Amino acid sequence: MLKRAARLVPYFRRVEDGLIAMRAHIAALEAAMDQRAPIQAYLPPVADAPGMQIVSFIDQAWCDAGGVFVNGWVHAGPIPVRRVSIQSGTFQAETAALTLRPDVVPHYPMIPPEGAAGFTLYLACDALTPVTLTAYTDHGPGSTPLHIPRLTTPDGVTADGATDAFIAAMRAQAGTVLELGARVVGSMTENWRGRFEPPCRYLANDIHPGPGIDLVGDAHTLTAHVAPGTLDGIYSIAVLEHLAAPWRAAMEINRALKLGGETLHITHQTWPVHETPNDFFRMSDQALRSLFGPSTGFEVLDCAMAYPVTITPPPGLRHSAWLMVPLGRGYGQSYIRARKVAEAPGWDAQAMAETSRAYPLPA
Repeated sequence: MLKRAARLVPYFRRVEDGLIAMRAHIAALEAAMDQRAPIQAYLPPVADAPGMQIVSFIDQAWCDAGGVFVNGWVHAGPIPVRRVSIQSGTFQAETAALTLRPDVVPHYPMIPPEGAAGFTLYLACDALTPVTLTAYTDHGPGSTPLHIPRLTTPDGVTADGATDAFIAAMRAQAGTVLELGARVVGSMTENWRGRFEPPCRYLANDIHPGPGIDLVGDAHTLTAHVAPGTLDGIYSIAVLEHLAAPWRAAMEINRALKLGGETLHITHQTWPVHETPNDFFRMSDQALRSLFGPSTGFEVLDCAMAYPVTITPPPGLRHSAWLMVPLGRGYGQSYIRARKVAEAPGWDAQAMAETSRAYPLPA
């Protein structure tokens, strides 16, 4: 027994050295993984088999009411890991297809064979129940509670800066400002008249009449209701996605604005279906740049996507690449603030063709 313990001493020393090196490795992963900080590791876990030490790390994870997805690595030092499973109550998922993790090998060179330590698993299980990670080795299994990293989204971009700048510009010149789709139709909409008046002249426009609406008319034919070149500013909040032809509305907005006038639009990029049947589009920042850019006579002042959100696939699609969807980026909003620098030249087919050619080629 003493001889066996003596043989294990060098291994435990390597584990200790590895833990020190792993702290630096974790710090590097935290810096490299965009939108995912801080990252949590569980070192060392509880081992079932005597004399065996399991070390694990979760790179990516998500969970909801339907189950848990994890992607990470696990090893037992020089003892080969043959398969990995995660369990929650009576539910279990496992894989014997461990992948090579060359990023782990420099910190744990004893891992056989050639750093096969990576795993990806999805477990359909009850929500809010503990999940256990088990590594099965030639010396028996080793288990540890699965610690899902606490993921944060430090991206604090909002449309507030663009909104404040637009309002300030309009108030500075006591301009005439028109809001498209100004009816208050629910708890998430509000009347912005007080943000402009005084000193601005504020016009509330909507396709339907209603309290506080000054001008009833369609955004697609805006200059049939206001004289061309007479407005200092035009803005909309959650309206562009409900326009059947937003490119036509962009042309009309240009024609209604004075030269140097500004336009501000906040719309949905990733959002549940709403206001049907007139729910037509979800727009990225690049979509807004194409609507209110040089091809339609505008100079972009500020444009971005804001408010990160997560997209979760339904149970029937929780396999293959679909499992990575919740780890991708979605945004609740897109916004743009732009200035009219030229009369709308009509849709520039050549500029649109250049934009289309930017679509990625196959690798």
